[in-house]
Amino acid sequence: MTKTTERAWRVGMIGLLTLVAAPASAQNADRNRSTDQPDDNKPIIGIQLTPRLLDNLLDKAADRLAKDYHFDEFQREQMRQVLQERIPRFLHQHQAEIQKLTDQWLEAASAEEPPDAEYAARWAEEALPLVEDFKGMVHDMSADMREFLSDDQQILLDGYLAGIDTVTDRVSDRLHLFKEGGFDPKLHWPGNPEARKRNRANARELRATAERARQAAMEKAGGAPATARKTPAAKKAAASKSEKDEWTRYVEAFIKRYQLNDQQQQRARAYLRQQLQQRDRHMRRCAGEIERITKLYDKAANPKELKIAEAAYQRVIRVPINRMFERLKEKLDTLPTRAQRRAATARDREQSRQRKHPPHKLPAR
Repeated sequence: MTKTTERAWRVGMIGLLTLVAAPASAQNADRNRSTDQPDDNKPIIGIQLTPRLLDNLLDKAADRLAKDYHFDEFQREQMRQVLQERIPRFLHQHQAEIQKLTDQWLEAASAEEPPDAEYAARWAEEALPLVEDFKGMVHDMSADMREFLSDDQQILLDGYLAGIDTVTDRVSDRLHLFKEGGFDPKLHWPGNPEARKRNRANARELRATAERARQAAMEKAGGAPATARKTPAAKKAAASKSEKDEWTRYVEAFIKRYQLNDQQQQRARAYLRQQLQQRDRHMRRCAGEIERITKLYDKAANPKELKIAEAAYQRVIRVPINRMFERLKEKLDTLPTRAQRRAATARDREQSRQRKHPPHKLPAR
């Protein structure tokens, strides 16, 4: 396993530890300390994840990712904002499930006798939605990251996503096995020495599989542009490529309207490049879908079939691209100062007044 993969693995472990520890603080705060009678349903010891501790963990994760992706300072801060937005929200939404599943797993793993298949099936059924939601959060974070990654960095991201998907899919497969009654203490219960040995071997094999998936995804992503350009769907996508001109015109008009200084102009054009890269990346990744939509248009024999093709086009191309354009505009709106905004408003009013009341020209002699 490469050093980069090892670092990414450690970042993932920080995230997993965070997920396990997070709910304890809220539940500990709700305990009734006025009684000396123990409650078998309440944990005795909990790790309190304070906002400061979570901030520290997210800062470390952002630093690790900055090294892996070779971020500049702007990208590193953008990455931290993504982590701050996504992870605390996920922890808050799934606090109760994480605490419950963690407690149940630790109790079963430390017991003298293994749980029965029915217990494992119930646990797996409750754990499956959490795994899927976690996978969804990772992909949402990746979509946020694509807004500020270069093409080369997005290839790295594709690799990491493939590795993470490999791991989460394997976990989901194991949970589905348990849910269907396939739990075997000899193979799966951590209290069994042979199972622990087997699990360590499985973990090594899984890391190797994830690394192969990562390398394969990077190779595929690196060759995607040429493949995408050769598809017949490029004709249908040509209309979307005009978005690039529209976005460039919008940015240049924005710069002119607010009379941005050199530094602001550099940032504005950097935002433009990032969004254009994301747009082009989206088109390449959706090449197969675009091909399918092209065939739907070509084969449409009635208004209903044409409506189906149009709905697919909106879902795959138009809506995501419009969302990227709106995100570009949101980023640009953070650049002008109050003084620049006031000056732009004054100029707009003056131009509007002149259009309504043009100055009289002196008659020619």
